[in-house]
Amino acid sequence: MRLRVFDILLLIVLAVGGVFVWKTGQERSRLTARYNRLAGITGDLNVTDPTKVYIQALETDDPMHFAWRIYRPPNYQQVMHSNVFSTGSSSSGSSESIGRVRFRANGRGDLELYTRLTSDSAGGSIVSGPFVKLLDDHWKELDIEQLGRNGPTIIAPEQTVTLVRITLPDDLQAKAETMLPEPFRSRFVPVFFELKFGPDAAKP
Repeated sequence: MRLRVFDILLLIVLAVGGVFVWKTGQERSRLTARYNRLAGITGDLNVTDPTKVYIQALETDDPMHFAWRIYRPPNYQQVMHSNVFSTGSSSSGSSESIGRVRFRANGRGDLELYTRLTSDSAGGSIVSGPFVKLLDDHWKELDIEQLGRNGPTIIAPEQTVTLVRITLPDDLQAKAETMLPEPFRSRFVPVFFELKFGPDAAKP
């Protein structure tokens, strides 16, 4: 009789344990799915060498919106320079953030640029007129190179790279030259936008 009661109690303990294991497995699956979903949005940087710079492009579902997750080692001198703006910063410790560059035609004939590359953000109109409609109508035809799109890019802290370069194809270059007066013509044609990243980004 005692053995039968013991067997019943053992079965109950095993059943309760099995329920806990099943619930733990469900919770693990839920957390894993959530992690993978967030990693797809913010990037998943596996920093194995904290003395290097890591850059991972992020999906935005908007062809005019570019984003990166960036890890910077301690004492990194960050400079970002383009044909539109230039900015710089430094930090004694390591840092990690999401940088963004976004273009938008505002419907009033202006092309606006929004940037958030460190803790600071900036925005405003960069060009106006028929050239804006040309870009808006043919944006998917532009030649766009984005660093880190095929996986994390790892660079030395003294190295300078191009985060994104947007070039007009030959047929659009000819049209753009008829629409833009100087100095906008030489600024936006043939390379409409180029953003360099690194300690020597501002140097020619």
